[in-house]
Amino acid sequence: MPALVDLPALLAEAEAALRAADSQQELIEVRARFLGKKGSLSGVLRGMAALPPAERAALGAQANQIKARIEAISDARKAELGEAAAAETL
Repeated sequence: MPALVDLPALLAEAEAALRAADSQQELIEVRARFLGKKGSLSGVLRGMAALPPAERAALGAQANQIKARIEAISDARKAELGEAAAAETL
């Protein structure tokens, strides 16, 4: 089943949701939706055991790249929100 998941579309959805987050709490919720224990990407990684080794390796590499990209976008957005909050207090 995980082979049917469109990982680039998952990344695009995550990126849009992360960039649209207007608060730290919303950012945490979006991140959990994709990377959390029951998140979309975590489900893909759990389902990889059913794949043949060659497919598992390719899907795993792609999933890890997407996970790293989602984390990077999340970290950048967190910094932006922190700067915005700091500017509001001045």
